Amino acid sequence: MLTGLGVGLALRYGFSTGGFDIISLVLAKTTGKAVGSLMFLTNLAIILVAGFAIQWESALYTIISIYCMTRVVDSVHTSHQR
Repeated sequence: MLTGLGVGLALRYGFSTGGFDIISLVLAKTTGKAVGSLMFLTNLAIILVAGFAIQWESALYTIISIYCMTRVVDSVHTSHQR
C-alpha cells in the first residue's frame, strides 16, 4: 500500500517511476480508463509468464500485492480530479 501511495503521488505530480506506468499513462489518455487498472493489466501479463516459468505461489502473492498497489494508485492519482 505504501508503494501505491508513492507511485500515485509521483503520477499525480507528473513524474514517472520508469516502469510500465509510462505505457499505462499513454493508454489512459487514449482509452479513458484508470491508470491503476491499466498498470495492473500490463504487470499481470508479466507475472503470469513468470508464474508459468518459475513458481505459481510467488506469482499469486505478487498479483495480490500489485492489485492492492494499483487500487491505492487509482485513489491517489484521481483524487485531485474530483
